[in-house]
Amino acid sequence: SYLSEACLRNLQLCASFEVEEGNPFFRLEEGCLIDGRDDSLIAVNQGVSSLPEGIKRIRRNALNNYSGENLLLPSGLEAIEGSLSEFENTARRIGIGQNLSCIHPGAFKNFPQIENYDVNEANSIFESHEGSLYSKGKERLFLFPSASKQTVFEAPKETESFGSYCFNAAQNLEQVKALPNNAVRASSLKMHSFSSCPNLKLVELNVSKIGRSACYNCPNLNRIVLGKSLVGIESYAFKASRRNGTTSPFRKTPSSQIRLRCFSLDRVQIPKTVQNHIIFLFFVYFFHF
Repeated sequence: SYLSEACLRNLQLCASFEVEEGNPFFRLEEGCLIDGRDDSLIAVNQGVSSLPEGIKRIRRNALNNYSGENLLLPSGLEAIEGSLSEFENTARRIGIGQNLSCIHPGAFKNFPQIENYDVNEANSIFESHEGSLYSKGKERLFLFPSASKQTVFEAPKETESFGSYCFNAAQNLEQVKALPNNAVRASSLKMHSFSSCPNLKLVELNVSKIGRSACYNCPNLNRIVLGKSLVGIESYAFKASRRNGTTSPFRKTPSSQIRLRCFSLDRVQIPKTVQNHIIFLFFVYFFHF
């Protein structure tokens, strides 16, 4: 009746599993292990390429073994509770049903081949526009498809803010022009919004706040234009830390191990409106290392 976190993770790494007939807590449907108490998807067998109806929640890393080119989420799905996979997934299209109302910010961060997000028109929380995932009314951009062929992104005039990981690993993106006609209503740029964009060169931001690690690991980024509405930049906005060959913006490492990851960025012009004291941390790390 109970699976510990360690047991759950080991189970999600298994190629296949079975549920004994008559188990009152768990069931297996079309290769999908489901917790019957809340209809949450726990894991899938290797080779599963579609999800059955009846699933209301998807737990973290539940799709480690999913192999479908299209990921059509069940129409009754209500929430995605974490990153769907801890490994790189090859799904190209994400279909979102009418009842999904909660998506974890990093849900699709390991899906580098996504070309399009499709949202059921009856969904009252999300909508899709030019392949990207927005809140209803396009006030917030949640996710830009990482394998989109689009090289220049201009935010719709309705858009006020960007979600965490919204442009994460966007392979072909070169320029982002944010809120060109909407300075008054500008909001914030969240954590990891532009992380690991290999071809990103220009970012024009008319936002009030740039979140932690918002632009880290963008090796070709060489120009950032910050609008007059900006009042704060959080730590590690343009950098990451490295330990044992891996990058992580959250670990505190000795200064000798810190490496600047925005290699081409040599100048950032900050407007006089910036008053957040964390900006000084940015300058210390940026120029000292």
